[in-house]
Amino acid sequence: MSGDHRGAALTTRRRLLDSFNSLVLRGAEGKITVSDIVREAGVGRSTFYDHYSSAHDIHQQALAGPMTLLAESILGLQTEERLSFLLRHFWENRERARRTLSGEEGEQVEQLLVSILESRLPKGAGSNPKSRKVAAIELAVVPLALIRAWLEGGVHCSGSEMTRHISKASAAMRKELL
Repeated sequence: MSGDHRGAALTTRRRLLDSFNSLVLRGAEGKITVSDIVREAGVGRSTFYDHYSSAHDIHQQALAGPMTLLAESILGLQTEERLSFLLRHFWENRERARRTLSGEEGEQVEQLLVSILESRLPKGAGSNPKSRKVAAIELAVVPLALIRAWLEGGVHCSGSEMTRHISKASAAMRKELL
């Protein structure tokens, strides 16, 4: 693939992802479909399928950025300011964030976070792949539960306080698990 073609493909992929994110942030009702995305991006369905296999696939790609930031925060690889930025974004879009983090969609988000954590765990964490997976699950569950409770109104605190709660809990879990 030539450099120009590769660059054009990345630009189209970025435009599709930006269109999906725009639909999400505008509060598109119900599930966002491939038709919604291609209409927003101004491309054909075949172009969409050149880059993504489904609306679910692009949704997972869109969530990869925020979940990577959360995973790196959990592992102590990001500053509290970056985590605070992410939590502020969740709070400002809390209706959508609540839907994204609950039910079947929430289970998929949790699996994505676990996968990212597992891939970034330091060498030697867990003596075998099963224990690495268990450590990743343990590290993911507490911060997600705190975020869900906060977004649903079960925990009343500021975003900066929630950042400190997640950072403190994550540090304690890292100490115990890693």
